[in-house]
Amino acid sequence: MGVIIGMDEAGYGPNLGPLVITATVWDVPGSPHDVDLYEAFADVVDRASPADGKIHIADSKQVYAPHKGLAALEQSVHTLLGLHEPPPAKLTQLWSRLIGGDIDVDACGPWLRDTDLDLPLCIESESAAATSTRLRKCCDERSIRLRAIVSEVVTPRAFNQLLDQYDSKGVLLSRLSMRLLSRVVDFDGGEPTLVIADKHGGRNRYDHLLEDIAGDHFIVRDAESRSV
Repeated sequence: MGVIIGMDEAGYGPNLGPLVITATVWDVPGSPHDVDLYEAFADVVDRASPADGKIHIADSKQVYAPHKGLAALEQSVHTLLGLHEPPPAKLTQLWSRLIGGDIDVDACGPWLRDTDLDLPLCIESESAAATSTRLRKCCDERSIRLRAIVSEVVTPRAFNQLLDQYDSKGVLLSRLSMRLLSRVVDFDGGEPTLVIADKHGGRNRYDHLLEDIAGDHFIVRDAESRSV
């Protein structure tokens, strides 16, 4: 068995909302380098414009645009959230599940103070539940399991404080991403693990960042470059 960890962020350099960095952790059969999740979930998931009841999973800028609305993005998110347990019905419940605790709503800004949004916003819960059932069947047939969905939610206030500390948005993003990775990667598990993430600005080297979260484990860099 192997592990695939996919990481991405939204709201980098937030104006009105938090920076959110999320990791999904998948148990897969064999080597993670030999598993293509798009191929495994082809009956349910499409990376282009979805058809035939499929969900659209791709970069959020491809899935969401103001003229498209939130429905496609929300459908995919709630499908994954409902894969093994009922998806949250409130925004604060969603945050609590993703970060493993409560978030300071007041620190997010006045627009969320004294409110708790009902979820989902733009789709029917029954529709997401039905798609979750189909995706769960794909997982079972291919011996794939979604182990966890975990997030770092950084409010604008916290973002600005960290920016003062690191004096660089790129360093800030890298440090937060490593902090999130440290919550989901198992250095002692012995399972081959593939971590997929975006390049952080102009950064080409990540070995020293991994050393900071690896504890007593020795990190060996095979290669680092613009393309690797």
